[in-house]
Amino acid sequence: FGAGRIGYRYASGEVELNIGQPGLPENQFETAQLYVRFSVDRLDDFEFPTQGGRGELEYATSNDDIGSDDDFDQILFGGSRFVSVGQNTFGFVGAISATIDGQAPVQNRFRLGGFQKLSGYDQNSLSGQQAAVISMQYYRRYEPLPIFSWYIGSSLEYGGVWEERDDIGSDGILSGSVFLGADTPIGPLYLGYGVAEQGRNAAFLYLGRPIN
Repeated sequence: FGAGRIGYRYASGEVELNIGQPGLPENQFETAQLYVRFSVDRLDDFEFPTQGGRGELEYATSNDDIGSDDDFDQILFGGSRFVSVGQNTFGFVGAISATIDGQAPVQNRFRLGGFQKLSGYDQNSLSGQQAAVISMQYYRRYEPLPIFSWYIGSSLEYGGVWEERDDIGSDGILSGSVFLGADTPIGPLYLGYGVAEQGRNAAFLYLGRPIN
């Protein structure tokens, strides 16, 4: 039905500039977080659900007392709801992430881009202190194709990334996709095409669930 979790995360690495304005920080980092997470899952299927809902809430804090270079707090919330009419499934999925105290360093900023996370953009190409996306989905199981369970569908998405919490939801990006999906033994497979405002478009081949 659901779960609660308390945990500790630690990561170290190096930030290097590949593309961007010279002068952006390049450095080594250490990030540690204590977090608590609560989740409820009433979906009838994890890969291609036809009914039910799911929700998750997480709070994470980071400071030098637990081994982090930076002090900041973040909160994340995601939820979904699916209903079906015959072979047709309609889904509503949303997620919002916010830095509620301090400034998250580059490796801990939230990212969007990719299938159902503003499908017309490259994966993880948008970054900000705050992020939110909602997605309305439709797919239909297509019986005649062999081997796997196949689905044909589309999505309509709206969201973005922001630096200030007060700006969340303003001047967002409209995006959408069409896709062919398959329920394989190693996870859901998606092949499709996404478009977004400002002439953005991307073809994608994706293995795994895009967003909870």
